[in-house]
Amino acid sequence: MTVGSSDAQAQSATPAVAVSGTPAAMHNAALPLQDDRSVSRRDNTPMGGTSVGLNVGMAGMGAGKYTLKLDDMSVDGRIAARNGVYVSLPISVGGEGFGWTFAPFLARSSVDRTTKDQSGNVIGQDDVPLTAYGMYTGPVYNFHISRPVYLGVGLGIKAAYISNPAFQYAADAYARMPLSATWYVRDQFALVAETGVGYGVSAFVDKPNVVGANDAAIQSGNVGINDVKNTEDDPQFGKAFAWDFAVGIRLP
Repeated sequence: MTVGSSDAQAQSATPAVAVSGTPAAMHNAALPLQDDRSVSRRDNTPMGGTSVGLNVGMAGMGAGKYTLKLDDMSVDGRIAARNGVYVSLPISVGGEGFGWTFAPFLARSSVDRTTKDQSGNVIGQDDVPLTAYGMYTGPVYNFHISRPVYLGVGLGIKAAYISNPAFQYAADAYARMPLSATWYVRDQFALVAETGVGYGVSAFVDKPNVVGANDAAIQSGNVGINDVKNTEDDPQFGKAFAWDFAVGIRLP
């Protein structure tokens, strides 16, 4: 009886060991590994593979000039400096490391324009409001500096059609190098600061404008010297440096 009692006590004191091959044991063993990997991914790469943003800031173009040579003649062009409000909606594909950016934008500014009489004499100057509708696109590389911080550098092309009341055709086109800093406040939300520098061409083709005369007088050519400004085409074109700076948000 004593021996039997000792055996029973020894068996009850032995800890239960789960068989490693059972489904329950395999499920329990796999759960911590999955959680660790998920947390590791969130900790290391908060920047999403595809993201959208909104940036608001200032953009401008410096004064420039260019001499256009046509056969035996040359035309000296010049562009006045300008700057104004800048809004962009960047769409980024690729996330951390190499990626690509598409950034439609809108910019408001103004440019000086000289006014002339029918003899081509300068009689004044106008400040013409401009609204640029354009797109920047190009590759980007995002360096992961720390868990919430990324630094990006890229190189691409930025071009815009410029709507205005004074010039028949107006456009910009230039190479741009953007530099950005991205700070993830949350896994799905980041604050962004970006600046860009570039160099390219800008052109405005002046549209003659007849004022102070009725349609019949214009059609008959019976328009006085004081009724007309910019009767001769006065194109503005040149090469110049461009810049922009903006702050905004990125999701995710």
